[in-house]
Amino acid sequence: PVLAELNCYRINAKAACIPTLPLTLIFNSPVSVDVLKKIQLQTSDGKTIPAKFSSENGNYDYGVSFPAPLAPKAKFQILLPSGVKDDAGRVLANQSSFPLSVSTDDYPPLLKFASTFGILERFPEAILPVTIRNLEAENPVRLYQVKTSPDTQDKIKEQFDKLKDKGKDLLNWATGKDEKQDPNSSKQFTGREMILDSTQIAEIVQYLKTIEHLEHRYSIFDSSKNSAPTNEIKLQSKNGSRRFEVVGIPLKKTGFHVIEMKSDILGNALLANNQPFYVRTAALVTNLSLHFKWGKESSLAWVTKLNDAKPVPNADIQIFNCKNEKIFVGKTGPSGTLLIKGIPNRKNV
Repeated sequence: PVLAELNCYRINAKAACIPTLPLTLIFNSPVSVDVLKKIQLQTSDGKTIPAKFSSENGNYDYGVSFPAPLAPKAKFQILLPSGVKDDAGRVLANQSSFPLSVSTDDYPPLLKFASTFGILERFPEAILPVTIRNLEAENPVRLYQVKTSPDTQDKIKEQFDKLKDKGKDLLNWATGKDEKQDPNSSKQFTGREMILDSTQIAEIVQYLKTIEHLEHRYSIFDSSKNSAPTNEIKLQSKNGSRRFEVVGIPLKKTGFHVIEMKSDILGNALLANNQPFYVRTAALVTNLSLHFKWGKESSLAWVTKLNDAKPVPNADIQIFNCKNEKIFVGKTGPSGTLLIKGIPNRKNV
């Protein structure tokens, strides 16, 4: 039989559709483009959103999509024209299921670092950005925001008035203007930080490997496996639990930092078994930049400062192989350079 099936992305099997990703209506047999043009998505207040489809298949295609973003926590109906048939003239078997009701969920919770490892300049201030959305929050935190003058505020208001309705909905949601904040309902989510120095090469390598592969249901600082001390981090927001922002975590000390954040809300959404969800990253905070030129008979390393690009004399340089074995030790000269001999060339590594 000819069937039409609704597909959408969900944060878990029991959740409604994610509003930031498109809805698709798929037929298991090609349908005329003239019919596809008549398919619409109707909002709860009676407005209709036209469907989009690809015309690469000529006069027939297998489905349509409704572009995102859609309003969060909203109800819709998919409207089909009567008498839908495929290219062979067969009638749509589940035509009676339409109008088909579909609903969107809230914007899903998000806790994300830019990558699993990065290098941050020590000066003027090392700040590790983390993106958060729909997570626990409590009080104001140090944020990076653009300050606007009265003139620029008027320009922003003028541009905002020209936005489409769904764009306003998204912006209002992101800035928390679409709901009243309840100070008693705000929560806080926390994290931990560990700092390692240049003498702990084996530990650094192990953490880098663990960050890449450890499941998010487990903490990288499992007390049964690691007794090293950690520092607590508290991320807070003046926008409450409904917000979408980038928060900066100050990393005040030089060294290799391992940072892990924990969220119960994210765990409930993604793991579906009432356990916390852990997100971690590593960052090297330094004012030094190491340069290396690998040659066949000899190699050259030089060290400079990040804040002024000046050479760094008497800098300790250590080279390790893939087995974490130290194969070279030296110090840079007055010009910040070090000639290196006796290490394998590229072909022998």
